[in-house]
Amino acid sequence: MIQFLSKEFSTEARGDSKHYKITTAFTNYVFDTIEQADAIIYPSTVNKLKGFNFVLPPYIADQKLQFIAANRRKMSRISTTNYVETEFIESVSVEGDIIVWPLNNI
Repeated sequence: MIQFLSKEFSTEARGDSKHYKITTAFTNYVFDTIEQADAIIYPSTVNKLKGFNFVLPPYIADQKLQFIAANRRKMSRISTTNYVETEFIESVSVEGDIIVWPLNNI
């Protein structure tokens, strides 16, 4: 079972939303049955397992996270597997549910 789930969480979906049914079912099972589970962490296949994805139930995000800032990054492909950042814009502030961006950049 562990090998099966490991394969499911590490397989790149590439636009196939059906692929997520098993991982979604497992995630729902964990959050429904393990009271102390606040999050699930698994490796990012898009980043060749160099980064992580975090799954949080909405109530945990609402109770334990505070939105501080946002940024927008524009990436340009320089080869079939490499990208370079060509633009970075950081928000000026957050006012309630509104992200305020610099006027000259958006």
